[in-house]
Amino acid sequence: MPQKNESTTEKGQTGEDEARAFLESKGYQFIQANYRTQLGELDLIMKDKNTLVFVEVKTLEKTYFSHPYEAVTPKKQRKLIKTALAYIKRYAIRHTPMRFDVISITPWQTEHFEDAFTTDNSGYDW
Repeated sequence: MPQKNESTTEKGQTGEDEARAFLESKGYQFIQANYRTQLGELDLIMKDKNTLVFVEVKTLEKTYFSHPYEAVTPKKQRKLIKTALAYIKRYAIRHTPMRFDVISITPWQTEHFEDAFTTDNSGYDW
């Protein structure tokens, strides 16, 4: 869990490191972290068996009124989808199952939401 004296960037990196270790302990294979384009950023890109997984990591120290995963709004989802499409195009990925997962980290819990949202109503065609 991030420490109180860490910057926001450092806290985010600590959360992403924890999420990566968590997923690797479940058998996921690490592909890439912090893939950035003009459109946005993908925190983690992992492989779960034959499925490419784009992982959004949300970390909060205090969750009095909300949970970290609630920050993955429909607007954020559209941004993640656009960024994932840029990744797919850049690396010419074809015929590969893909999904979006969210890892929610609080001081007392790490939650993994597999297939947290889909592209069904987003207007994008995989």
